[in-house]
Amino acid sequence: MVAALLLLMFQASGCLALETVEVGPDFGHVPLGSHLEFLKDPDRAHGLEDVLARTSSFSPSDQEILNPGYTPAGYWVRFRLENPASETVTAYLKYKSRFVDHLDLYRVE
Repeated sequence: MVAALLLLMFQASGCLALETVEVGPDFGHVPLGSHLEFLKDPDRAHGLEDVLARTSSFSPSDQEILNPGYTPAGYWVRFRLENPASETVTAYLKYKSRFVDHLDLYRVE
């Protein structure tokens, strides 16, 4: 995969089917693979507006770690994070793959 294009949507409207991952003060490590949905973009032709209009086209991931394999296609990914606590929590998102050289992060509210 030359590059992957990811849409990482936090608390996004239109994502009601997604299971929310809580990131409170005791938050540790959680693989997000089984908590996300993805949309394959074979020609990397979709923009943010296109993807937001295609919410029913996303498929749930059944992998603990999303691994689309070696492909020239782009992937849009969405998931929900929520901090139920009143204090601020710092959480880091990590995606490790030697086949991915580009990620875009969008926060849609």
